[in-house]
Amino acid sequence: MAAKAIQSLNSQRRECHEIEVPSDFDTFAVGKENSTIEQIRATMWDRVGVVREESGLKLALEELASLRSTVGISLDARNLRTVGEAVATAALNRTESRGAHFRSDYPDSDPLQAHRNIWSIAAVSTKTVRTKESVA
Repeated sequence: MAAKAIQSLNSQRRECHEIEVPSDFDTFAVGKENSTIEQIRATMWDRVGVVREESGLKLALEELASLRSTVGISLDARNLRTVGEAVATAALNRTESRGAHFRSDYPDSDPLQAHRNIWSIAAVSTKTVRTKESVA
């Protein structure tokens, strides 16, 4: 069965053609890519790290949003930015400390928030969340 699948995949292969890449492409793309990813990492570490607070989370969201207009960033960088926005948005909306999520401005757990929040990409952009039943 596996041999048949491999044979099928091999029959679907297409020839690769060489293309000419501009001489400045590597330097620009790699430099810009590394710079953007490093910005995202630094923002997440500095503002959405182990200890979080409202002003830092809001700054993180602003910094990540500013990267939306960056031209030429890769799919990896866009995905990192999207995940960063989701984490920061979820953390901003949970106004308590629970488990590994620690808010210095809300150091205690709140029994009223003992439930799961379900976020989607659309929910992050509109700041709406669906709440699931209690998990306490």
